[in-house]
Amino acid sequence: MEQWQPRLTARRIVRSEYDQIRQMYQQMGRDGEWLTEMSIDEMDDAGDWWGLYCEEKLVLCCSVARPDRSVMQIRALCGAQKTLDKRYCMGTQYFWLPPAFSEQAGAFAGAFYGFLQRRYEGKGIAALAVKTGAPLLHAFFASRFQLIAVRPLQSLRPHYLFAQTRFPFSAECRIIRESETLELSRALENGGVGVGLFYRDKSRGICIAPVSRPPKQEGEL
Repeated sequence: MEQWQPRLTARRIVRSEYDQIRQMYQQMGRDGEWLTEMSIDEMDDAGDWWGLYCEEKLVLCCSVARPDRSVMQIRALCGAQKTLDKRYCMGTQYFWLPPAFSEQAGAFAGAFYGFLQRRYEGKGIAALAVKTGAPLLHAFFASRFQLIAVRPLQSLRPHYLFAQTRFPFSAECRIIRESETLELSRALENGGVGVGLFYRDKSRGICIAPVSRPPKQEGEL
């Protein structure tokens, strides 16, 4: 039997369509408040807005921004970046701001982020709200992001932080349940990176692998 495949489109969102973005972020509840409070000019300053459309309906949107923008969420990401291991954030050229999305987006988000990664070739750090971001976790791993930290951003809402990095890691993975945010955060702080998802029965965990540190150079502390 022939299966129906939805028609997907990824494109820039123009200023006249910003109301659609606001509506999507309003649906995210408190995790979307940072966007709904912004003016049109601030939204323009938040970088390049991209949307994923399924049968011409917007199902996912996000912004890819330079770190020098004045938007509060970007300032929060700059502050979080200062607390990260320099290996993960050295040479960062972009911030991928927390996305808004509908239930339909989960199945296609990996391809969408993969498309954006090819378009923006520089290194970037991406944020995904912990409370509402579960449907997109697989998409970030599928598009070659690694989970490097959990940090509070604007309004102190906890977010997963991902980096576009391919540090070699051990084959020995520790599985931490997705709901164990504090344990996950500690494992990442202790030198691990999240490299994928693990499914067992009806639960889901994040695979944390130790990063292989390069040998120290002579005279290095």
